[in-house]
Amino acid sequence: MQTNNIDTLFFDLDRTLLDSNKEISQNCLKMMKKCKSSGYHFGIATGRSLSSITPLLDKYNLYEIFEVIVANSGADIYMLPGMKSIKAEHLSREDVYKIKETFDEYPDIMIAFHNVNTMCATKRTSFIENVRKNNNEENFKLLFENADFEEPSRVMLEFHEESTLEFILSNPIKGLNGYHSEPEVYEYLKNHVSKSNGIAYYMAQLNKTMEQVICFGDGDNDSEMLNDCKIGVAMKNATNRAIQAADIYWKYSNDEDGVFEFLKYLVREE
Repeated sequence: MQTNNIDTLFFDLDRTLLDSNKEISQNCLKMMKKCKSSGYHFGIATGRSLSSITPLLDKYNLYEIFEVIVANSGADIYMLPGMKSIKAEHLSREDVYKIKETFDEYPDIMIAFHNVNTMCATKRTSFIENVRKNNNEENFKLLFENADFEEPSRVMLEFHEESTLEFILSNPIKGLNGYHSEPEVYEYLKNHVSKSNGIAYYMAQLNKTMEQVICFGDGDNDSEMLNDCKIGVAMKNATNRAIQAADIYWKYSNDEDGVFEFLKYLVREE
């Protein structure tokens, strides 16, 4: 594996860096610090919003390891440690209403998105309550009862039937990029927004390119960055789409400390 020109590593969080208990092993933390002292730079690329990332940063003091967060699947980019926003590309109110007009009358579809400290949704489902709590959002707002909402970074559709996913896929929204992020969740971003484009934007600020990046991921929304970087690493637990996009299908899963095992291999290769 040729890593001569590579100096930056980006990690998805859920089911990649985090195990099924949403934890990072001490071995992995120590190895990341060792790699950082060897000259590697670290970034996070996640579908999570900033409010659900911050508790992890605090718990593991990741401020001393990571330099940048590409959040909301590329819609927002924050510099660490000060959380300075360097990029924000959100859906317009018109985009939100296009989604509403397309899916609001479909009984199996619930529309939701994040606002500051608030979960906005057309129904208060158990899924939405879990998302709200995971994002440390204190408030819930029932969508479209009034027009009082901020432009979101992404919009989620919750559904439960396979026929509903077929309906969603057969009704693309002009100007938006849709992807199947969870078994029963479909999401929309602005057309040009992705983790990959977010990473490329950040690297360009440093006069660097994706040719200097290794990306780690497991999901469909990681596939573009796994394909576009120099070395894409799909975890053992990755989806077929992520595996096909990656350069390496790693033999360890997130529950087998896969990131630690790869970093150990990376350091040994130097």
